[in-house]
Amino acid sequence: MTQPYMIVPVLGALLLAGVAPAAAAGGPPTTAPAGGRTIVPNAAYPQVIGRDRLIAGGQLVADPADARVRYYAAPQALRFGDARNADRLDGLFVSADGGETWRVLSKQFDFRFVYVHPDTGRLYAIIGYEWQRTDGDGSLERCFADKVVTSADGRRWRDITRGPGYVADLVSIFRDPDHPARVCVGGNVVRYVVFQYTDDDYSDWAAVHGSRWAERHPPATRPAD
Repeated sequence: MTQPYMIVPVLGALLLAGVAPAAAAGGPPTTAPAGGRTIVPNAAYPQVIGRDRLIAGGQLVADPADARVRYYAAPQALRFGDARNADRLDGLFVSADGGETWRVLSKQFDFRFVYVHPDTGRLYAIIGYEWQRTDGDGSLERCFADKVVTSADGRRWRDITRGPGYVADLVSIFRDPDHPARVCVGGNVVRYVVFQYTDDDYSDWAAVHGSRWAERHPPATRPAD
């Protein structure tokens, strides 16, 4: 049985809680995914951000379960590519009023892409990954790549990147047309490939070249996101 969101004011903003409210004056409450979930803004960032003060150039995603709920992924690079963004926060943001006001949901990672599964409401994200390695000549090298992570609440994330644990350039996340409860990840590894997970626990994935994927999954056969 689905549980509606409850929206209540917290620290001058809005908190989404997966418990059943009374019907709102404007109509019946919208429903959250089966089992409900809690989306709590990050208390370390209590400020409420208006639409006109949100960092420009990020990715806006609507929650399929509730038309009022929006997510916004803003990579760190946006703060340097546009003068308007110099004093604005990057990170993952959440809105409970259709995007009029925003709160920081997470600044734990460099969020580059976010996807909300339409059936489960679970969050998936592409994040930046950085590490250092020592070359054969003993010099230290700084390395950059991407990871894919998942979360039920936007604050505690699980790494589901397979292979070597990173991919140079991940670009998208979408519902798996063969296993709709899962997601697939698109990335560039010399050529575009789709990483398709082998089980519901995301324990491994297989890389499928983009042309082969398109042959197997023409648009008419793909489930709508």
